[in-house]
Amino acid sequence: MKRVRSEQLQSAVNQLLKRRHYTESELAQRQSFRGSQSAEEMAASMAAQLESGPMNAVSFGVYEPNPSHYDRQFNALRQFVNAELRGEERVELQTLMSALSLALCVELALGGWRSAAEAFHGRHVGPVAHTHEQRLLAERLGAALSRQDVGSDTCVRTLTEHKLCVELGVVAHGRLMRHLLQGEHGLLLRAVSTHLRLDVRAQARSSAAGLELYSDGTGGSGGGGASARKMNALPPDEVSLELLQDSIRRVREGPLNAATVCLYGFKSVPAPPCAAEVAPGMGMLAAGYEDSRVMLWSLGPRKLRTARHNVDVARINLACDILDDKVVEDSKGSDVKTLRAHSGPVYAVRFLPGGAGLLSCSEDASVRFWDPRTFTNTAVYQGHAYPVWDVDVSALGLYFCSGSHDRTARLWVPERAFPLRVYAGHVSDVNVVRFHPNGSYVATGSADRTVRLWSAQQGSAARLFTGHRGAVLALAFSPGGRLLASGGEDQRVRLWDIGSGAIVKELRGHSDDITCLSFSPDGSALASGSSDGSVRVWDVRGASTNPGGGGGGSGTGGGGTGGGGGTLNVQFMASNLLLVSAVTRDEPAG
Repeated sequence: MKRVRSEQLQSAVNQLLKRRHYTESELAQRQSFRGSQSAEEMAASMAAQLESGPMNAVSFGVYEPNPSHYDRQFNALRQFVNAELRGEERVELQTLMSALSLALCVELALGGWRSAAEAFHGRHVGPVAHTHEQRLLAERLGAALSRQDVGSDTCVRTLTEHKLCVELGVVAHGRLMRHLLQGEHGLLLRAVSTHLRLDVRAQARSSAAGLELYSDGTGGSGGGGASARKMNALPPDEVSLELLQDSIRRVREGPLNAATVCLYGFKSVPAPPCAAEVAPGMGMLAAGYEDSRVMLWSLGPRKLRTARHNVDVARINLACDILDDKVVEDSKGSDVKTLRAHSGPVYAVRFLPGGAGLLSCSEDASVRFWDPRTFTNTAVYQGHAYPVWDVDVSALGLYFCSGSHDRTARLWVPERAFPLRVYAGHVSDVNVVRFHPNGSYVATGSADRTVRLWSAQQGSAARLFTGHRGAVLALAFSPGGRLLASGGEDQRVRLWDIGSGAIVKELRGHSDDITCLSFSPDGSALASGSSDGSVRVWDVRGASTNPGGGGGGSGTGGGGTGGGGGTLNVQFMASNLLLVSAVTRDEPAG
């Protein structure tokens, strides 16, 4: 019944068309026309249109390779992207150019044109690589530009076995196709069709997307279906190492990180201290005063406790070691300890490494050793004839050195009460002494406006640094030992190259005497403290690579210690922590 009805309907339609005078061919065309298509028919029609498009027409046409065409056509594409595109479109096509440059360079290498491949790599592959991943791929390809190298390098060989998947937005894809189809860009059209898979979307997901390998399951070690996976130029461990090294390089070349400053201020004291220092473990703070006292403060939760004294009756104790029988052990402890033994102002205090002891020097021409367990003076080092201005300890604590008004510096060991070496040569007071990081040299700064570098063992002068216009009051060695910083009454910090003895840089900014200096643990920054009440941190990263530059320094900002007091000491600790000890006077009310 349905068939008869269908035939009746068809017959009625044909009669209607004949009455309107349609020809037989037009009848056949109108009968074959349908207003709808099934999903399978629509997919087949689109596939046929894609296969017969201009991209595949070029891909399967006659191709005559010429190395000069690679450079000319790719250079034209670069000029088009850089001149005609803006914003996200340019970024998307820059990613495509990076992938396309890799593919073209591999083609040249496989074609046997090594010189052309090297020239193309130098002009295009490296410059168009914008991300770290693309730069790694470019470097890897630069080392494999022959047929043998391409076959032996796993990463480069992967480029020949798989397509590189590049994600583009609709607008960027349209601009690219119009450019390639308008001029003589047959080589690029063939390369895009052969080596790349363009994933065209309404809007690209990320402008910084990395390159991915696309496999359709027909080549390489791929499986069945089509898939895309991330492409790495190096194994995971090496990739992590490269990323770490790149991060370190960016940190070193970037702006100087601001140091965290911790200020220890001495407020509302009738007689301010002459010197101060924080112990390496940041557990104690020591200060020397004009009334011959040495004060110790606990900086942590633990209090300062006096250990039990083991008295040896076979030995005669010094007068300063005679103990009151009532005070044998301090069970409670306290936050402050007062050490008395000097008979004149205390000008410097230094902690030994590991908290093994404390050294202090005074106007009484002596250096004294204090036991941190009993808080008593256990040794006196006498040899100078005049006040001792400064004392410093070597990195391992094996030696210490003192500088005096008698124009000499002396080398000591804690176990002996007499000096091992006497460094004579200055014509005025030796105001400051510092050990080189390797312990083999000692630097001395004097009121005669010079800095001298001495051999610690031989006692002879190795370098003489001249140029200051006032007394030298502060010295500091860089952690690597290549630079020596000096400052003093001329209000300038000078950086010296120890190897050549030449001045590297001069830093200006303070308005009063420079009293203390300290390098950061990595040697990138130098902190300077002054009597003008300020602490300045200088960027000295380029100093070791730019010798001979005696102009104004490239200093960075500074911070005041408050109230117009003087800076006693600056010390860089781990994690870029800067400790500042200073005298801070309260501002009068009203």
